[in-house]
Amino acid sequence: MPLITTDEGYFIRSLDPDGVRHGVFGATKHGYFEVSPNHDAIAFRVADDAQANRIFQKIASIPELRPHSFIVPGTTRRTTTCMRSRKACGATAPG
Repeated sequence: MPLITTDEGYFIRSLDPDGVRHGVFGATKHGYFEVSPNHDAIAFRVADDAQANRIFQKIASIPELRPHSFIVPGTTRRTTTCMRSRKACGATAPG
């Protein structure tokens, strides 16, 4: 799974055939954090304990992902605004 994870241990959203990675938080292009695959990897135990801890630490380091006491893994309107501004998508996308 190295192709679909970052050096920090979380999952990217997608990988284009030409190698462009979507969902690498802070990247200049497609630099957002995709909540769903990471949340689900922890919840469904796809990630082992060490990776789950790294994913959770990344989620915890982005306050916009937890505007409440729970994580909102998606919204009804996921706009390009969050991608262009390199913000966390999912919980913070206008909806």
